[in-house]
Amino acid sequence: MIATIRTFLLALMTILIGTGLASADQRAVYTITDIEVDARAETAREAEQRAFTEAKVKGLRRLVAKLTLDGGSTAGLSYDAATANYLSAAVDVLSEQRSANRYRGELSVVFIPSRVTQWLDQARVRYVDTQSEPSLLVPTAGATFGSNADAWRRAWPDANRGSLTPYIKGLALYDDAAGWGEVSSETTAVGARIAIRADLIGAPGAYGVRLTRLSPSGTTTIGTTGSVATLEDAVAAATAYLELDHKRASIVTSNVRTSKTATVLFSNIQEWNRMRSGLLNSPLVSDFWIDGVSRDGALISFTYAGEQSRLESDMARRGMSLDAGRDGWVIRTGR
Repeated sequence: MIATIRTFLLALMTILIGTGLASADQRAVYTITDIEVDARAETAREAEQRAFTEAKVKGLRRLVAKLTLDGGSTAGLSYDAATANYLSAAVDVLSEQRSANRYRGELSVVFIPSRVTQWLDQARVRYVDTQSEPSLLVPTAGATFGSNADAWRRAWPDANRGSLTPYIKGLALYDDAAGWGEVSSETTAVGARIAIRADLIGAPGAYGVRLTRLSPSGTTTIGTTGSVATLEDAVAAATAYLELDHKRASIVTSNVRTSKTATVLFSNIQEWNRMRSGLLNSPLVSDFWIDGVSRDGALISFTYAGEQSRLESDMARRGMSLDAGRDGWVIRTGR
């Protein structure tokens, strides 16, 4: 099944191309938007400079909170102006109001990934800046919500590219019992391999969201948010829950590293590229190498961090299953 060197160079080229595609959203991950500032100074120019510095400091705090489990609060990180200036690349103006000595605005700050990661590494802060597998987001609501069911769908953004858990909102209507069979066509159409069903529960004024992952590997309960007052708050709570779930699964707390070989089974080159990309993007996987490729399978070697059960869970999040049988590990789409 495993081919010879003939296809190896082609596979190596696809790795290099795929790596670039996988990191295409890194700028979005390291961009913090909607930062409100209000600064005063003796001149308009000084007020603007003060506001920009304020945005960088605020943005840095939000970035650390985004990438870490505890916000880096116990790591002794410095959030002074000099550090924020060094770690940031640009400030974009979303809206602004100026006067002779005041600057008010809504700004966006782009940070430099290599500098931020070096800063966090030096402080020995554990973090994750790789995104989860892109998903189709499926908002659903029971019949008891009436007109709120449509409002629930509208409350979700069409996409959230810069999040650690990126998604594209589905266009079709689904009920809260929808499984992979119902959502698979649209999931594939948007270029994703998994779907997240966000079921609105509770009652008006006390909304909750039940989150479920749907993939060829099966259906997995992610969890349920707490109760909030509005649909917009429910979207925010669900988004935060998904990101926290991703960080808990991805941030490596163990120093154990295990090297393995595995056979990857696929039906076509497109599926192989998606599976390879998922493995490359896994925060648990390093030293990834392709030892051989054929039309329907590949032999790979890699190192993974932590326990095997975490790796199996991570594969499931990416629409794959890992079977550790007597004849070795086999990774495939679905079961």
